[in-house]
Amino acid sequence: MSRANVNPNRMELLKLRKRLAVARRGHKLLKDKLDELMKRFMELVRDAGVMRERAEAELAGANELFALVRSEIMEEELREALAVPRAESVIIAEEKRIMGVSVPDFALESEGGIDCYGLALSLFNEVDVSLADETTLEIVGEGKDTLPRDASNLVLRAVDYYFHAIGRPAPSLRLRTRNVIPVSRGLGGSSAAIVSGLFAANALAGDLLSTDDLLDMSVAIEGHPDNVAPAILGGIVVGVMNGKRLVTDNLPVPPSLRTVIFVPDFEMSTEQARAILPREVPRADVIFNLSRTALFAAAIVSGKMHLLSEAMRDRLHQPYRVVMFPDMQRIIDAAVHAGALGACLSGAGSSILALVCERDAEVAAGMEDEARRCGVSGRAMALSITTRGAHVVAGDDARS
Repeated sequence: MSRANVNPNRMELLKLRKRLAVARRGHKLLKDKLDELMKRFMELVRDAGVMRERAEAELAGANELFALVRSEIMEEELREALAVPRAESVIIAEEKRIMGVSVPDFALESEGGIDCYGLALSLFNEVDVSLADETTLEIVGEGKDTLPRDASNLVLRAVDYYFHAIGRPAPSLRLRTRNVIPVSRGLGGSSAAIVSGLFAANALAGDLLSTDDLLDMSVAIEGHPDNVAPAILGGIVVGVMNGKRLVTDNLPVPPSLRTVIFVPDFEMSTEQARAILPREVPRADVIFNLSRTALFAAAIVSGKMHLLSEAMRDRLHQPYRVVMFPDMQRIIDAAVHAGALGACLSGAGSSILALVCERDAEVAAGMEDEARRCGVSGRAMALSITTRGAHVVAGDDARS
């Protein structure tokens, strides 16, 4: 059998060379096209980044505008709901000292009943108010070195909010606050400031608004019904929001029920404590807390105080906030071991609330001792639950 000729002749070599040249040109065209596409792609990526930055800037501006418009709408709705006519009258009083406002401290029973239960405690912030040529604010006690004295102060903001809402010019005032509620400790100091400002403004305006009106206005400013409702209503309060409508009621205060509050020397930022909570939580944890919310109310109403140890357990906020207060659970356990019915973080912290019917001193000492072992400085206070909320003391009865 003869073998095939595998040696190409000259003609075949020319054909192969021609094909190779065409292939090379095609490869170059493809490479140029690819480089052009890559360049265009990078331009699109860069343009997309610019567009995103612009969109974020426009969105931020839109959010600010929306917040401003929403605030104006809420204030207008509030005026209509309260049926308070606009007026341009100026408040005049002959007394140099018009009044004093007292607002109770409160702790949030924020275990199973996170953001719905609140307890008013026998520790009152006070604000003295009198007319003046220009507005000034003096702060005595807690927060005297840290709280602002300008228009950003919550007392002054609440006064301005009130008069803006009813359509009257705010008068110039001399205010003196005596603060005994620790600041940024989960004990309602911010809400007490808002409530005191609103109650002072309402007294100056001739008590135009009812307590319910002031409660709605307080929630509009503060945003959380459990924060302001106990300060206004006193006692043990449950508060929920139904859209824009606030629904509250008081639970009966068992005569023997008292509190012991451990107040650490360090603050916990409410904003950070809220931001640290997850947006989604396991369904089992929600059921766990809901059931204990109901159990807390049942224990208070029935007087079966022993149920509070179970009712004050939590899975929705303390496990996450422990990173801000690592020794929190040890102090809670120490309170229960010393005789407390139950204990929990008060509000967003850093204070720890214990409920007791007896052995107040032992519980206070137990919390302080355990905190000392943990290297946490602070103090414990035994406080009763007061059924008296914010109130105005007029004229000469206001303390100087």
